[in-house]
Amino acid sequence: MCTPEIYQQMGGMQTGEETQNSTSSGVQNFIKDLGLTTQEMQIVDYHNETISQGRVGEDTQGRPVTVFAKGIKIPSGKPYAGQFVSVPGYNRDKKSIMTEGQAYKHWEAEISAGKWPLYASGAQLNKRSEEIHRIMDMEAERARRAGQ
Repeated sequence: MCTPEIYQQMGGMQTGEETQNSTSSGVQNFIKDLGLTTQEMQIVDYHNETISQGRVGEDTQGRPVTVFAKGIKIPSGKPYAGQFVSVPGYNRDKKSIMTEGQAYKHWEAEISAGKWPLYASGAQLNKRSEEIHRIMDMEAERARRAGQ
């Protein structure tokens, strides 16, 4: 599990002045309570990096997009075959949403290296993704401001 202290050491959270402009203490506490793994923190890091880089997109309803996580069943013959992986489906370089196939191809080397969170079932992935998405919901206004 990844504590806020470890998360800071990994570079995911900044300290001092930068914290006031990024993740609020309420969100930091929520992250701590979720007990995210290092791999799950990669999703949160992607979210924060997208905001800090000012590359936030918009969905069809005008809501900010920073990750747009995709849950993908890993094909047979690949490392972790049969498991489910959560990866960003938002390509912040192009400000576009990838299909599952595009996302798998884009992140395949990092999936094989174990960088992104893996789950035994789609149900486990969906449950955890909903919990992680609450972080993005809590930071929607910060994302919206960064995308302008």
